[in-house]
Amino acid sequence: MAEEKILVTDLIKEVGTQALSQLNCEPFIKWVLEKTPVVIDHDLSAILLLEGNKAKFYLWFNQPVSHEYTRECKLKAIEALNAATKTSVLEGAVEVLAFNEGEASLDQVDKTSPMASFFAAPLIERGNCLGVFVISSRKPNLFLAYKLNMFNVFVNQVALAIDSLKAREKVVQQARIIERDSVNMKLAFSGMSEGLIMTDEFNEVILINPRATKMLGLMPEQIQAVSKTFILGFLSEVFKELANTDKQLVRKDIDLDSPQKMTLRIDATPAKDSKGKNIGTAILLRDITLEKEVDRLKTEFISTVSHELRTPLTTIRETVSQVLDGILGQTTEQQREFLLICLEDIDRLTRIINDLLDISKIEARKIQLKPQMIDMVSVVKNVSMIFQPRFREKALELKTSFSRENIVAYADKDKIIQVLTNLVGNSLKFTGKGYIQISVDDKEGLVECSVFDTGRGISEEDLLKVFSKFQQFGRVDGPGERGTGLGLSIAKGIIEMHHGKFSVQSRLNEWTKFSFTLPKTNANGGGDGE
Repeated sequence: MAEEKILVTDLIKEVGTQALSQLNCEPFIKWVLEKTPVVIDHDLSAILLLEGNKAKFYLWFNQPVSHEYTRECKLKAIEALNAATKTSVLEGAVEVLAFNEGEASLDQVDKTSPMASFFAAPLIERGNCLGVFVISSRKPNLFLAYKLNMFNVFVNQVALAIDSLKAREKVVQQARIIERDSVNMKLAFSGMSEGLIMTDEFNEVILINPRATKMLGLMPEQIQAVSKTFILGFLSEVFKELANTDKQLVRKDIDLDSPQKMTLRIDATPAKDSKGKNIGTAILLRDITLEKEVDRLKTEFISTVSHELRTPLTTIRETVSQVLDGILGQTTEQQREFLLICLEDIDRLTRIINDLLDISKIEARKIQLKPQMIDMVSVVKNVSMIFQPRFREKALELKTSFSRENIVAYADKDKIIQVLTNLVGNSLKFTGKGYIQISVDDKEGLVECSVFDTGRGISEEDLLKVFSKFQQFGRVDGPGERGTGLGLSIAKGIIEMHHGKFSVQSRLNEWTKFSFTLPKTNANGGGDGE
């Protein structure tokens, strides 16, 4: 008996080692059933494992038995499983797998010998019943108490090993899914017509598709070093803007000289986990060189046409004015009324042409700035006075806010008045009640100006297009002043020529705030004329 206990003890120790050498349950269970006769004598042993509403019945024939005997053992095992797990697995939901059925010769079976001994031990680990381990025999009273005690210890070790193997199977399965998805993702990325770069939370590049490497002229051996190139280069501004705002998209256009001259549009989107923590950034690169060239040709065409229209418009206006003044003879009241309408439309057309000329000059960088040290407080007060009659007419309040009494910036005074006039005029168009506030703040190294209103606001979708040419937001059909949709593009262009930054924030149906910065001095070259 002592020798027998030593053999069983050694076998129980080997269970763990055997489990570690396997990647899934099936070969391990085969080994367990094959070794079970060492622990306890029997004719048929089996493990019934629960798998959801189904189960799998693994069989090992230690002695030949009949089909009727095998089915009886299976039914008893199902009954024991349902009792242990409080489930109701049906016989039809049980898949049978016999490891050595071919080795059991039915010719040797005494079909009249029924099952006389049966024992089922639940496979329990961490409070969960994984299934049952059953042994049976045609001999009565075969399973002695001390034998069953050793068998139960053996079963406990088997349950621990099966639980570990099932967990390992899930890990392997998830790894295969991840690997498959990763391959599919890389295939999809490699076929994109746009360049794609993905970075982690530390702004290190973790993926770059072939299109992006071609756009940037990178060789395969350079891809690993691409992080420093981007972070120290143009992507540093993108990451900085994403870090300092809650924007879901940052867009920038950059000009490249190599590997070939092209203009790239960068769209950067932050990736966040369920807790809102930044876990990386997806960066899309699109070649817009052709679009820019078409835009340049269109701008040149508009500029040429606008210049050609200016002279005849001046002549037409002068003629209409002379008729209105009676220089060319007396006019009736009705004639004067129509002539005034013509004069208003001529002036409106002139403003449109001036806007078109301004935007074309800005894009061609032909506007000559005349920067000087100007007091922004004085500029804002002058602009406010110009708009006072229109504010009274709409029953709106115009507020001003200054961080100091005198705030000096280095800028072209006339151009800054043009920018402020455009922003305040826009706010007046789309603010029905409440107030508009012009603010000037003296900050380190720069001056920040903003125009805030309690008007209609701009949707998140439209915010991305707010500085595009010929864009008008919040326009309601019907009479009223109509613009060209160029004002904000011109204002942004003027500020950028001063080496400042222009931005917008808004909440639909609540408020809008346009802000721009100006340098305090020309130490960085700002405002020297372009």
